[in-house]
Amino acid sequence: MAALVDHLGRPMPSKKILSEEVARPGLTGVRQAWSTETAVRGLTPDRLAAIMRQADQGDMDAFLTLAEEMEERDPHYGSVLQTRKLAVVGLERQLVWAPGKEKDPLAEEIHEACGQLVADDCLDELLLHLLDAIAKGYAAPEIIWDTSGNQWSPERYEWRDPRWFRFDRETGRELRLKEMGEIDGVPLPPYKFAVHLAGRKSGLAARAGLARLVAFSFVCKLYGLKDWMAYAEIFGIPMRLGKYDAAAQPEDIEVLKRAVFNLGADAAAVIPAAMTIEFPTAGGAAAEALFENLVKFLDAQVSKAVLGQTMTTDDGASRAQAQVHDGVRTDLVKADATAIGATVTRDVLTPFVRFNWGPQAPVPRLTLVVEEPEDMDALGQALERLVPLGLKVAQTEVRKKLKLSEPDAGADLLTPPTSAPAAPPPPGAAPVPADPNPGPGDVARARGQLRAALARSFGLGDRHPAADRALDELQSIELDGWSQTFGPEAAAVIQVVKAGGSFDEILVGLTRLAADLSAPAAARSLVRAMFEAAAIAVDQVRPEA
Repeated sequence: MAALVDHLGRPMPSKKILSEEVARPGLTGVRQAWSTETAVRGLTPDRLAAIMRQADQGDMDAFLTLAEEMEERDPHYGSVLQTRKLAVVGLERQLVWAPGKEKDPLAEEIHEACGQLVADDCLDELLLHLLDAIAKGYAAPEIIWDTSGNQWSPERYEWRDPRWFRFDRETGRELRLKEMGEIDGVPLPPYKFAVHLAGRKSGLAARAGLARLVAFSFVCKLYGLKDWMAYAEIFGIPMRLGKYDAAAQPEDIEVLKRAVFNLGADAAAVIPAAMTIEFPTAGGAAAEALFENLVKFLDAQVSKAVLGQTMTTDDGASRAQAQVHDGVRTDLVKADATAIGATVTRDVLTPFVRFNWGPQAPVPRLTLVVEEPEDMDALGQALERLVPLGLKVAQTEVRKKLKLSEPDAGADLLTPPTSAPAAPPPPGAAPVPADPNPGPGDVARARGQLRAALARSFGLGDRHPAADRALDELQSIELDGWSQTFGPEAAAVIQVVKAGGSFDEILVGLTRLAADLSAPAAARSLVRAMFEAAAIAVDQVRPEA
């Protein structure tokens, strides 16, 4: 196998180092699995400022401890942070070749092997480990390689505590592994760690973690919750106040005292008739709302910082007000997906291909596909309006947006309901619309039937100029516009036109509908307009008949 080097020119580590744990935790030393350190106990704004100053100088242990405890102690922060991580883990994974690389003789073989690698369940764990960088600024899970067979591949990905690493003091950009006796740590062995850096802001990754952004809100919420609990302890249970008059004897006062104290636990007491116990209330709704509003405000700020929006966590607003993807603003999901794909490509796929096919073999790029949120109702309405006007849309494209597959031959298909043509209603009966939601196609067919009815009534051809003039008059009432504007209210009129066998039958049906005062006002107005057009049509057609 050809000698390999990493991007810094360092030689490839030995087979033993690749297959063993380099950053293995222990009971002693700088990498201990169990830690008793806490940053939340006694946390104040001054203490928080000191922690941030230490992190700015390269000592990030206290900050990373605080970031870990924030996820564990604040349900809201832990929830929204988990939502953002899972929004990326659940994305579809694709392997994409750079232009021209797909023609390489090894491309097909490499693509198949890498496809199995990214489809493995272990990659879900790796993505979660890498996404820890969103809160803490960086993450460096260790890759344990399986080198026992002909093809070397990752066996598992082990999470490593970010406190086991530090950035070099000279540039603040190179992540190094802590070791006993090494003040600045040691370089990470090539191909052993997948290093992911947060990209929330420009500058050093040590200052880019979201935990740094929401830490002050966390401190304020701690104070707010503490004061709220103290308020509830004082005013949540009514105070028991015993009263005795000046003539009460010491033994009477003792009886009253025992009654007042025992009343909290026993909820019952016996006292002399001359004594009274009162339950005065204190505080008020305004004081209680103050704490609740403070906590809600701070949670909303955390939601904005982590998810980019508050609508799916606090406001309950609709997708029309903010484009979101599983609760996270779509542009944030895209940014996280792009960064994660680049890290996995560089630190997992690239060494995998180099180990097994050599340094010159092409490497596909992992892409996490983020689908834009689609308003299906708006899409359906647009198609309903534009297709009748002549817009040509491929069914495959619509199926793709609706996430529907092409039906197999012989599959049981959903079809629109069909009904036999309705017979003309008997005299004196109001017509019952057969189609409560006529579409543009129904309107066009009704107009064609009216043309044919006009022609049959006066012995004219289907394309006779007189019939065309009559239809021009009918078009002046904007039947399409009525159908789109009033929907079901125009259904009765359209049904009369469709059911009529001749122009006279249509006029009879329209007359009955116009006389039906229970019909919608808009439909009766439309009938009157059709009467006027029909009268003009009769006057135009009869002299030529």
